[in-house]
Amino acid sequence: MRDEVKSEFVTRFKDKNLTIIYRSGSGNGTNLTPRPHDTGGLSYYLKMPSGQFTATTIQAVNKTGSLKAVKDGSNHASVKTVKASEMQGWINSRGNANSKPHKFTKILQGISVKVK
Repeated sequence: MRDEVKSEFVTRFKDKNLTIIYRSGSGNGTNLTPRPHDTGGLSYYLKMPSGQFTATTIQAVNKTGSLKAVKDGSNHASVKTVKASEMQGWINSRGNANSKPHKFTKILQGISVKVK
């Protein structure tokens, strides 16, 4: 499964030196929008979870210009806004994230692959 996900990113982003990061859950708007306590960023993991998840790469997130992914643990990365002042607005959009997703949520959905 991991090789299939990596192959998709290599094809999509034309880069073989990728760090894949995974977020458990459905990949819907709410899942890809930080909760009120996620002021440090949306949690991603470097090890593939079981069950339903979305995957992207640190490189793809950082190429957006508006989001950044930071590896901040042996199995953890945080995705946050480049401009710290924009993080709260993204968090505040969570209640309507499925019907009216924030631009950062849409960006993440656009660079992610849903699995299962």
